[in-house]
Amino acid sequence: MLEFFARVLRGRAPAAPQSDPALKAAVAGKRDAEDNLRESQAQLQRAYAELELRVKERTSELASANRQLMAEVDERKRLEQELRRRLDQLRITYSCAPIGICETDLNGRYLSVNERFCEITGYAQDELLARGYQDITHPDDVSLNVREYERVKNGEIPIAHFEKRYIHKDGRIVWIAITGSVVRDESGTPVLGIGAVEDITDRKKGQEALLESEQRFVRFMQHLPGLAWIKDVGGRYVFVNDAAERAFRTPRALLYGKTDHEIFPPDAAAQFSENDRHVIESGAGMRFIETLVHDDDITHHSVVSKFPIPGPHGNVALVGGIAIDITDRLQAEEALKLADRRKDEFLAMLGHELRNPLAGILNGVEVLGQLGGQSGEAEGMRAVIARQARHMVHIVDDLLDVTRIMRGKIVLRKSRLDLVQLVRDVAEDHRLSLENQKAKLHLHVPSASLWCEGDSTRLSQTVSNLLANAAKFMDAPGDVYIEVWADSERRRALISVRDTGVGMDSQTLRGIFQPFVQAERTLDRSRGGMGLGLALVKGVVELHGGRVAAVSGGIGRGSQFTIELPTCAAPETKTTAPAGTTEPLARRRVLLIDDRRDAILASKKMLELAGHEVFTASDGPGGLALARAMRPDAILCDIGLPDGMSGYDVATAIRLEPTLQGVYLVAVSGYGQEEDRQKARQSGFDNHMTKPVSMANLEKLMVTFPRFPERALP
Repeated sequence: MLEFFARVLRGRAPAAPQSDPALKAAVAGKRDAEDNLRESQAQLQRAYAELELRVKERTSELASANRQLMAEVDERKRLEQELRRRLDQLRITYSCAPIGICETDLNGRYLSVNERFCEITGYAQDELLARGYQDITHPDDVSLNVREYERVKNGEIPIAHFEKRYIHKDGRIVWIAITGSVVRDESGTPVLGIGAVEDITDRKKGQEALLESEQRFVRFMQHLPGLAWIKDVGGRYVFVNDAAERAFRTPRALLYGKTDHEIFPPDAAAQFSENDRHVIESGAGMRFIETLVHDDDITHHSVVSKFPIPGPHGNVALVGGIAIDITDRLQAEEALKLADRRKDEFLAMLGHELRNPLAGILNGVEVLGQLGGQSGEAEGMRAVIARQARHMVHIVDDLLDVTRIMRGKIVLRKSRLDLVQLVRDVAEDHRLSLENQKAKLHLHVPSASLWCEGDSTRLSQTVSNLLANAAKFMDAPGDVYIEVWADSERRRALISVRDTGVGMDSQTLRGIFQPFVQAERTLDRSRGGMGLGLALVKGVVELHGGRVAAVSGGIGRGSQFTIELPTCAAPETKTTAPAGTTEPLARRRVLLIDDRRDAILASKKMLELAGHEVFTASDGPGGLALARAMRPDAILCDIGLPDGMSGYDVATAIRLEPTLQGVYLVAVSGYGQEEDRQKARQSGFDNHMTKPVSMANLEKLMVTFPRFPERALP
């Protein structure tokens, strides 16, 4: 049957007769079978297709799973390689780390250490693995280490940070900073300890040095002879010493972080902060005078040195200040100034009181000389009196001049002058006196003029003092050389006075230009003098912008003084109109006003002997009345007159008189300082002459003086 159906399926079934019922049935059955076969075949084809689809799907799933598995295998291999690489890196890092790394068991015994840890401790690896941290830790630090390790193991802190000391294998102390923790298992139980160790020995030494430096700084600041402080650039105090704390009347704790405006009165705070600002802006130290009321309720003056303190980048980070209290010094200076003023007043008064009798003496001697008829002895004594009186006048003038120079009150009346002619004139004036001392004068000056801007009177006095000094210190017959020359390159003129006298030792030479210093200090003081002449030379020369130097080969080898002065161009020739007309007269009408009878009699007699008509008055009102009545050509009036009317008052009154506008008014006084001359001019005097006035000066004054017939009333 199966074979039949197979043949049918293959289309090779045998033909059956069409009329046979059995055949028909068979045919019908065949058809049904064919239909069933076709259905089965279709089902089979569908089942096969479904199976084929399922196989493909499963195959795809298996392929996908296989690919995933292969990817996982590859990833695992990559992770294993990365893990090996990381472990290698960790081993290298552990071995080469710049800090020491160690592992310990829970008792502190070393399980592993790196090379740096060995370097820090000085032990080899195997030596450390046979020890625990307690064995190499300083005994004083073991308890600290144990305590911190226990806190980490007990979970009180996750990580411990502390500093301690190791004892190096060679015995020295090594400071370390350690950071330690523990490794725990899955249950959280500690299994080992791990620590990172940094050698901080150098840092500790630096800290100790810094601490010592800070302590030295604080000790230094505390022992300063004044106040000291430091502020930041915002003006807030960051340090004050004890003296500043007391002076500021504020506890140190309250000062820190505060500015001046929060501590001091507004005026003082503004002063301090403004000075700080100048220092910050300039970037340089500066000095100020600052005032503050201290805890004694006294206003103190201080010299304050403020200076910038740079930060790490070079910019100003802080401002330091040191204040030295100069209140006592200022008070002492004021006292000295007062004493100096009183001394000047005393010297002026002394000069006045000495000049008045000296004027009488000199004028009396002059009169005696004019009268004549005296014996040789009397004439000799008169010459002695005149010489010694002039010497006293010279001493008084030097004393007052030195005082003026030291106080800076001397006034130079400068003009362009020929130094060659000036030296020549002074040398000739001294030639006779030098010859009397058995000293030969040698003068060497250039033929051309050397011009200088200076005060001819003062410079003549300077050269004169040097020549007088050379004559004074000439024991035996010797030589004095005076020379003038030019240093054209430096535009300087030089004047040298050299002698072959007693010379000076090095000690005397060092202070020879100081006031009251003398080369000779013997009891007999045979050379006289007050040691003022060379001090005057130095002061006058320096006022002219020059300098003076002294040299000597030693005792018995003479001395040389050299003056150096700046030169200037020759003056232009100019014609100037005089302030008044000069009218030489053979005879003058002169009024003398002075309350000192001896002085006025001597002056009156000198003028009368010169041929002048002289009237006298002993006080201001009498002199004013006589001037109105007699209308003199000149009035010589003392300043210090009695009865409440001074010479200044007389001059002011005369200048208000219309009929006396042409009179030449001269102040004659023992007061000869510059302020005295200025006051005389302001009062109306035309001239000021300091007592004693010599006969020669009186004659010069009387022969020619300006007249002012049309002078306007003040």
